[in-house]
Amino acid sequence: MSKDTKIGLPLMEKSKEMDSYYLVSLKKCFHVPQFHSTKFLIGIGEDAKEFKCNASVLAVISPVFRDTLLGKIKKGTPIKLPNISPVGFAALVRFAFSFDPEIGQDNVIEVIHAAKELEVTIIYELALKYLSTMLEGHFDVFFIPYIELATKYCLGEVVKKCLDSLVLMGGIRDFLKSKKFSEFAPEFVNLLLSRDELAVGESHVWDAVQAWAKVQSGKHKTDIKEELQKVYHNVRFPLMTTKDFSCHVVPTGVLTQKEMLDVFCYLTYPEGKPTTEPFSSVPRLLWDNICIKRYSKCGGDWFHLEGYVDCIGVETDRKCQILAVGVFVGEGDTRCRIRLFKGQGGLRQLLEETGDINISAKEKLQEPFRVNLKGPVTLLPGEVYEIEIDQIGPVSWKLKDGKTSAIQTCNDIEIKFTWHKPKVDTETSLKKGNIPCIWVRVLSGQ
Repeated sequence: MSKDTKIGLPLMEKSKEMDSYYLVSLKKCFHVPQFHSTKFLIGIGEDAKEFKCNASVLAVISPVFRDTLLGKIKKGTPIKLPNISPVGFAALVRFAFSFDPEIGQDNVIEVIHAAKELEVTIIYELALKYLSTMLEGHFDVFFIPYIELATKYCLGEVVKKCLDSLVLMGGIRDFLKSKKFSEFAPEFVNLLLSRDELAVGESHVWDAVQAWAKVQSGKHKTDIKEELQKVYHNVRFPLMTTKDFSCHVVPTGVLTQKEMLDVFCYLTYPEGKPTTEPFSSVPRLLWDNICIKRYSKCGGDWFHLEGYVDCIGVETDRKCQILAVGVFVGEGDTRCRIRLFKGQGGLRQLLEETGDINISAKEKLQEPFRVNLKGPVTLLPGEVYEIEIDQIGPVSWKLKDGKTSAIQTCNDIEIKFTWHKPKVDTETSLKKGNIPCIWVRVLSGQ
């Protein structure tokens, strides 16, 4: 057609039929051997398996292949992925060719691991949701095998989901007191006690271990001390109080003299960093990433201009750690910097500064955007801290009906958070502003 006869009409619209045709054609390629030009060696040892697949198709779903592996592939050279199971990899291959990945109760943990390693986000997130439904509906069937596999693949998030599912048994403390716990084999008890995610204080852990040993000794006609010796190394005695250790642990006689001396040295002078081997002194996560909101709803515009600072004060009645701060952001690009101070007014002390954080949003977000601190910052009870946000970017929502305090309960621990009017020049108040929430955690032994 000549230039003179062209009419200013829009392009033909892309239709769903095009997508359907493409996906059907892609599925047909799955069955064409010549299309699969790359050899993969998945797994290690006796469980290893060879796959022939198309690396380019895998690169479509996996940024790891796209950005890291694809450019390094030499013709005829197999790609080795020893840390991923063949079962997990097979599910991702099916998904890459638009087939059902066939995720079920027998392979969900291995699929989560493979999707995490290869950064196939959609499968990772959906498989985690599926896992949650399995645990909610069939806790007795899946709790033990899932937590064992999650430990094998170092999937802390899956271990946490398994332990969170203990609410079905009345909570972690009640579960540790239950008949079911008393019947576990020592290997599984050791596995459970070794997890940081076991959200309970060490005195309760020791009570549960003693009750377990009593049941086991009756079952095997053995001495309680003999049963305790099978699991006591995974109890974190350095996290106990000196009183609890002296009154409830030492009299059992299960520790050696050297072990008792080492633990006493740690309890009386931890700053000296005495050895605690074989006992871990790493705190357990009693709370992990708990969101503390200071508002009930949001609405109205909040402007982010250069030189303008949002600020709010916060106080707690129990020691905890702040991990991240929530902010509202508008459509487009936002630059944000967070500072955390101890104290208020002219005497406040800077504890943490994130540096500039760049945030991009396709729309004006109703939910707070999480900005992580560089590391956890400890909040001491009775002290007032100020959170200051220097944010430049498009107009966001603001919080409304801000609360003066919030009481949060989790794992039998209750903490009151009190918000304070800032003592710096800011339009932020207890009732409005751009600091809607914080994320905190609580560690055991503190």
